[in-house]
Amino acid sequence: MRRPACVATALAILLAAASARLGAQGGVIRGHVVRADRPVGLADAHLELRPLGAKTRTDARGFFVFRGLPPGRVEVAVRRVGFAPTVVALQVDALAVTEVDIPLEQVPTALDPIVTSATLDARSLSEVAAAMSVADTSSIRRSRTVGLHETLRMMPGVQVASRYGGMEDVRIGIRGSASRASQAVRGVAVLLDGIPLTESDGVARLDLIELAASRQVEVVRGPVSALYAGSPNGVVNVVSRTGRDSRGISIRVLRGAFGLQKYDGDAGGVFANGRGSGFAAASYTAADGYRAHSDGEILRGQVAFDYNAGPGTRVAIQAHGSRLDLRLPGSQSQLQFDADPDAAGPAAEAFALGRGDNRYRAGVRLEQVVGNGMASGYFFYGGRTLDFPTSMRFVDLNLHRVQGGARLRADRVARSPLDATIGFDYDNIFGTDQRWQNDSGARGSLVDDGYFWVPNFGAYSQIEWRATGKVGATLGLRYDRVTYRFESYVSNLIPRQEKTFDQFSPKLSAVWRLDSATSLYGSVGRGREVPAIGEISQNPGAKLSSSLRPKSLWNYEVGSRRVAGRVRIDASVFYADVRGEFIPRTVNSVNSPENASRSRNIGVELGVTAPATRHVELVASYTFLDLRLRDYSSLVLNSAGAYLPVDFGGKLLPAVPRHRLTGEARVRPLRALDVGVQVEWQSVVYVETGNADAGIWYFQQQQGAPVQQEPFRAVPARALLHFNAAWRLGPATLFGSVENLFGLDYAGNILANESMGRFYESGSPASVSIGLSLTGRPTSDSR
Repeated sequence: MRRPACVATALAILLAAASARLGAQGGVIRGHVVRADRPVGLADAHLELRPLGAKTRTDARGFFVFRGLPPGRVEVAVRRVGFAPTVVALQVDALAVTEVDIPLEQVPTALDPIVTSATLDARSLSEVAAAMSVADTSSIRRSRTVGLHETLRMMPGVQVASRYGGMEDVRIGIRGSASRASQAVRGVAVLLDGIPLTESDGVARLDLIELAASRQVEVVRGPVSALYAGSPNGVVNVVSRTGRDSRGISIRVLRGAFGLQKYDGDAGGVFANGRGSGFAAASYTAADGYRAHSDGEILRGQVAFDYNAGPGTRVAIQAHGSRLDLRLPGSQSQLQFDADPDAAGPAAEAFALGRGDNRYRAGVRLEQVVGNGMASGYFFYGGRTLDFPTSMRFVDLNLHRVQGGARLRADRVARSPLDATIGFDYDNIFGTDQRWQNDSGARGSLVDDGYFWVPNFGAYSQIEWRATGKVGATLGLRYDRVTYRFESYVSNLIPRQEKTFDQFSPKLSAVWRLDSATSLYGSVGRGREVPAIGEISQNPGAKLSSSLRPKSLWNYEVGSRRVAGRVRIDASVFYADVRGEFIPRTVNSVNSPENASRSRNIGVELGVTAPATRHVELVASYTFLDLRLRDYSSLVLNSAGAYLPVDFGGKLLPAVPRHRLTGEARVRPLRALDVGVQVEWQSVVYVETGNADAGIWYFQQQQGAPVQQEPFRAVPARALLHFNAAWRLGPATLFGSVENLFGLDYAGNILANESMGRFYESGSPASVSIGLSLTGRPTSDSR
């Protein structure tokens, strides 16, 4: 009897194992996402299974699959850039395969686009618990694509300006960071396809960004320091086009006032039966500049490939390069600005001020689906050579940069409503630093010959809770450690020195979706901004600044967003408690800021996009910023040559308008014709920390020299009007624009607290440009 008993026992065990396996398999949903107007599959559509929270993307032919699903009713939410989102309800049966075709309607403007900057994962804008704006492809193509300011200036909370025509020196500020962004972007993490352009010391240059090759620009307002280093005020992520969404060939030619000329072209396509794509773009931009001594040119190029190597595996390779040669006109005093706002500053021609900057960056990114989550990593290597004559020195840098990181995201950890993310990133910029005396525009005696390293290591973790499709919360924590190391090979200077800063940056946010169109959110987060390399030490062998420290803040914010049909409304209110605010100060073209002990920032941001008629769309934004110092005093020179302490408590941070209002009317009277009118207004802007409407600025050329003086005044409120139009004729588009339609003379950029009272750089006068684009797309284009 033992043999039958053993057989029965074995059969029972096998049956139980088979039952368990069959139960674990569950139901399957297999589907195909296609265009509604013709049966063409759509690649890279994002799908979410609700309420289970599982996510996936369509393959190169538009197919997708969800496996191991419990029986019951589910919803499949589908989104793709350029198409209206949709939700399909399905019934899942145990051990059964449910098949579905999901058509998507193409839309001209995606008011609820897919974004990645705020969470590192693809989300619709309405699901993001942060103040965020997006400029999509149509917004980019309405501009000249000369500078980012053309695309960002209509957004709430954003302050942008072209310094000398927009080729590269575009001033970008978010929630007041423009106060010290006169020479580079500060306090904002600038990303190119999710990889930081902002360097490890928090400085960002825009040379590698070609706007004409970009699909969208995402702007997050407020600290995102739990995910990115150096982002106390926000993030700007420029997303490049790919061969999947830009198949074919396109060329553009632009000519305009002040010698402006731009030529750009791109080509893209797919290969390996749609499993891979490639995209390449190049551009050349040159201009005489509207100011004397402001001519320049920039050459850019980029290439990218991506390949779906297998189920859940994606590899992407990217390379960017640029070469900039630009003469700098410098800033002016009030008297110089009043006499001729387009003239060069006194030192510009005497010392041959300018910037020659060559950059490149190349790397690889890998994504691999792991269970219900995703593992990803990246590695990039870049370089830069800089020839930068200032009024005192010739600066010659030969730098290298290494960037890398890895991230693991697990969805529905232990079948709970929790998604977990951990990751790290590393960024190190290093190289030689040589400086000579500027002898009337020629290199004089050697001042310093050295080397520096600035590595930044960051580790972060994040837990997201989504119990239902309406309520979610996210808790994140990031640790950053940045080190400045300097060596000098000149005998009479300091041979070796080092300084390190570190900080933990937590963030808590929550979002509540009242209905399918409306969401409320709130957040509390900490942000940090470290000093730039040149602010810590003017050259490798100079003594390190002992007083300058990082700026940190706690930001408290609530907001709301509604996306319904063609209407989008955004509103946010924030309060920030700031320690160590950087008070801008410029000495001999070099930033030398000071820290305030305490300050507080209060802001209100509103944005509306709505149709007025079938052919007219209106866009408006309003920003209120009250950035007020609480505890800050500094020494100020008086007419007798004595430095006396002055208490600036209660004063506003200079170079930032308190009120800013923008509006835009987009008119489409004919199917092939688009016309746009933009207006931007801002209130008075103070040029020094004392917030004087007018006064006298005292200075000395050097210690012990006679006291000199310059009158100054605050920049008055002003309004600018811009115009653009495009007429499509088959594959050709004729486009044009007028900047500053009424030719207002105004100060577009302010160097607050400039040591010699040269606070003003003029904005662009009236300028007309006209261009032609030709596009050839394959007839099977599945966009």
